[in-house]
Amino acid sequence: MHRRRTLTAALTVLALGAFLAVTRAADARTVAAQPPGAAGIGPVVTLITGDRIHVLRQPDGEVSVGVEPAPGRADIGFQRLAGIGKDVSVIPADAAPLLAAGRLDPRLFNVTELVREGYTDAVPTLPLIVTYDTGAVRPMATARAATTVRALPSINGAGVRQEKRQGSAFWTWLTGSHRLPAGIRKVWLDARSHPALDVSVPQIGAPAAWALGFTGKGVTVGVLDTGIKADHPDLAGKVVEAKDFTDTSPDASDDVGHGTHVAGIIAGTGAASNGRFRGVAPDANLVSGKVYGRRLPGLRDHRGHGMDRAEGTRGEHEPRRQLQRRHRPGIARGEHADGAVRHAVRHRGRQQRHPGPGVHTGQR
Repeated sequence: MHRRRTLTAALTVLALGAFLAVTRAADARTVAAQPPGAAGIGPVVTLITGDRIHVLRQPDGEVSVGVEPAPGRADIGFQRLAGIGKDVSVIPADAAPLLAAGRLDPRLFNVTELVREGYTDAVPTLPLIVTYDTGAVRPMATARAATTVRALPSINGAGVRQEKRQGSAFWTWLTGSHRLPAGIRKVWLDARSHPALDVSVPQIGAPAAWALGFTGKGVTVGVLDTGIKADHPDLAGKVVEAKDFTDTSPDASDDVGHGTHVAGIIAGTGAASNGRFRGVAPDANLVSGKVYGRRLPGLRDHRGHGMDRAEGTRGEHEPRRQLQRRHRPGIARGEHADGAVRHAVRHRGRQQRHPGPGVHTGQR
């Protein structure tokens, strides 16, 4: 009978710059010590503590790790934790109390996530976010081996980059008194964002609009982009007309992918994902004007013809509704996005009265 696998395994560190690879927790045996950088070891990540972790995924999916402690940290113990989805974390003993107290982001020690995010030692810094106590003095100006790259007033914090080549210098500054410096509330990994429709669409309140019947039904949206892949499962039957204005693709097909992506955000049904990735107005129809190609920048002439055609098509498919170009003060065609955002903020009260996505697009 196989012994039950436990979730943790102690990692023993060898001196003289060598590290000890550790197999899964159920197997307490160790493999031969190898010098850092030995062939086949896999990617290396440097933790916030300055310790370097060698990560190797086995053929069966299990993750083996090896620890190379930062100079002066050879007496620190380490713990291997296997989490959900075969993610593995390596916790130095002197970080465990701060983790337990909620003062450190657990992702700082999730070595498989650090590899997945591209935060291996192929990049020289570890991106962090430091948040502060309300009204506290902000001590990051005195931090060693770390640079504040931007203030983040919305979360009362700062974006920070830790220099990996300086080993444990930042960690020593951060925890010299066995607690975070006065004023620092928590240290987070500045993780990458991966936006997806199953997050962004609910975030703007689209499901609430759908529940009120505002699904885009009866609305046709013109998309002037790289074309639309009309046979995509999420867009099947939605493209009522498509025209190429670049003279490169008679069927106005999408040879880049961007237009199809935009169309999915607008009106995708989510059929390819069992409804998970639905667009904002899943019952809307689409008119596609291909004004950009893979090797062809969009000309103003292309965009102008596309816009004119979109207006005409809108009238054909919705004879009782007229598409209007609304050039409100401050929003000239081609103006930079930040100007549009400022205008939207100024008119937010008016926009909040709109009952849902796809509604009042030039309609009265």
